[in-house]
Amino acid sequence: VCDESVFASALTATTDCQCRFERSVPIEEGRVLQYDLVQGAEPTTVLEQAEEADAIESAKVILEQDEGVVFQTITDQSLSQYALQAGASLQSATAEDGTVNVTLEAPQSADVREIVDAFHAAFEEVDVVAKREREHAVQTATEFRKDVAAQLTEKQRAALEAAYAAGYY
Repeated sequence: VCDESVFASALTATTDCQCRFERSVPIEEGRVLQYDLVQGAEPTTVLEQAEEADAIESAKVILEQDEGVVFQTITDQSLSQYALQAGASLQSATAEDGTVNVTLEAPQSADVREIVDAFHAAFEEVDVVAKREREHAVQTATEFRKDVAAQLTEKQRAALEAAYAAGYY
């Protein structure tokens, strides 16, 4: 995807940096909290560009580390959001020199052409590089719950149970 309406594309087109999508969390009114790792740019430069970007409502530094700086942005124009609306999920996105390389995953029942058409409609320049089919092992809900439970620390389990008892779930 080469479209400067995508913040990572605009950022890497104007600065000598790389940007990697980490995760996103949907919030109210169609907006998304998005976390990106930026390498090779000063945090103040990224924040200034985010302030000027139409798609970014707010931005802040979350974590500075050797690998780069993690930024949190609030936007209503996230690649993850477009992917979900098209029937896919965003697996990865990396940007450099104004180009965002996106990997999406869709169920076998999805029409790949419809997903591609949705991205063409949303962004100026989209090129499909490859389509691959993969088999996924089917995991039952019980197996999933056991896997999650096995990975929780006691503190995490206590926090979830307290939240459940308080009516959050």
